[in-house]
Amino acid sequence: MTADPDAAVRLEAVLALGDVRTAKLEAEITAALARVGREDAGERWIASALLSSLRGREAAFIDSLLGEKPRPVDPELLHEAARLAGADPGTDLASLLRRSVSSFDGSRRSLAFAVAAGLAAGLARGGKNLREMPNVPDDAARDWRRLVAAARTTAEESMAPRQDRLRAVAVLAFAPWEEAKGVLGGLLDPRVDLDLELEALKALAKHASAEVAALLLGAWPHATPAVRGLLIDGLGERRERLPALLEALRRGEIDASDIDATRRTMLLLAASPETRRDLEGLLGGGTPERAAERERLLDRYRRELAAEGDRSRGAALFASRCAPCHRFSGQGHAVGPDLAGIGKKSREEILVSLLDPNRAAVPGYSAYVIVLETGEVRTGILASETGQAVTLRQAGGAEERLARRSIQSIAATGKSLMPEGLERDLTPRDVADVMAYLRQGAN
Repeated sequence: MTADPDAAVRLEAVLALGDVRTAKLEAEITAALARVGREDAGERWIASALLSSLRGREAAFIDSLLGEKPRPVDPELLHEAARLAGADPGTDLASLLRRSVSSFDGSRRSLAFAVAAGLAAGLARGGKNLREMPNVPDDAARDWRRLVAAARTTAEESMAPRQDRLRAVAVLAFAPWEEAKGVLGGLLDPRVDLDLELEALKALAKHASAEVAALLLGAWPHATPAVRGLLIDGLGERRERLPALLEALRRGEIDASDIDATRRTMLLLAASPETRRDLEGLLGGGTPERAAERERLLDRYRRELAAEGDRSRGAALFASRCAPCHRFSGQGHAVGPDLAGIGKKSREEILVSLLDPNRAAVPGYSAYVIVLETGEVRTGILASETGQAVTLRQAGGAEERLARRSIQSIAATGKSLMPEGLERDLTPRDVADVMAYLRQGAN
C-alpha cells in the first residue's frame, strides 16, 4: 500500500504502519517508511505522517535514507527525523554521527549537515549538548568536531551551493561559541544573501554567550527591515540580553517606532520585572499613566472614526495585521479568539478590543512566559499540556512543544497576547475599514 498510486492510500498506509509494533517486522516497516520518505517527502501531509509514525525508528530510518547514495533525499525530512532522534534518550548518537560523516561528500554534504543540526536541536530541547553529555565516545566527539569544521568552511564558501551554506549555518547554532562567532557574525551583512543572513541571525540567537547581544546590536544600523525584526527577536530570546536593548533604546541607537506592536508586547512579556519597568517607559506598558493614555487615545479615535469604512480595504488590513493571530471568514490562525461572532459587537466594543486589548482579555487566551533551563524565553498561548510537556501557540499559528524537564519556570501574565500600540500601524480610517469588514453581517 505504501507504493499505491493514490497519495491518500499511501498516507493511510504510513499512519497504519506507525501503529504496528512487532519486533519481527521492524526492519520491513522501517524499509517501507524509508521508501515513502524517498518518494513522497515533498508531499507535506505524507512527510508529517512519516515523522509521527517513526516513534523510536528514527535512527534506522535515517540510516536507510543515507544508505542509498544514488537516490535523492529531502534534507528537511532528515533534519526533522534527526531532531526527534536527538530528543529521544535511547538514541545511539555516536552511530548517527558516524553515519553523517561517512555520507559526507561534495554532493551530499547538506544531508550530513541536516542530520547533525537535527540531532543537536533535539538534544537542545532537553537542555543538553554533545560536548557536555556523559558517555559520548571519543569517536563520536571527533565526528562532531569534523562536521563543525566542515560547516564553518562551507558557510564561508561564497561559491558553495546555497542550500549547503544554509544547512552549514544551522549546524553552527550548536557549535562551540569560539568556533561559530566569527563565521556567524561575518554573515550579518546586507551584501550577503538574505536567507543566509536570517539563518545566521537565528543561529546566533541560540548561543548563550554574553557577546551575542553586542553582535546583534552592532548589525542594527545597516540591517534591512526584514532583518531588524529577527534582530529584536534574538535580543528578546534571552532575558540577559534585554538590558543591552534597553541601553540602545535610551541612547537612541534604536528607535522604539522601529519595533512593531507585536514585538513590543513580546519584549515586555519576556523581561524580568526590573527590566520590564524600564522598558515600559520606552515602549509602553501597563502603568496607570499608560491606562490614561489608552483612554485619551480611544477618545481621539471615537472622534475621528469615519461613519462608514471600506470593507475591501478592511479585508486587506485584516489579512496583514490580524490574520496571524485570529480566524475570520475562513482565513487566519487560531491563536487568539475566533472572530466568527464579532459582527454582533458594537463599534465601541471592537474599538476597545483593538486599541486597549488588556482591558478585557478573553479567558483562556492570556499570554504565558516560559523560561527554559538554557535561559531561553518563550512566550505564547498555552495551547495544551500533558504530564510530560506543554505546547505554546505563537503568532502565525506556530506551535512549540516544550518538555517539562527542560522548563525552569512558567508564569501567566494575565495579559492578552494581542499587542497594545496598534495605533502606530492603524490610522482611524484603517480602524473604520477593519470594523466595516468585521461587521459586514451586522444589522
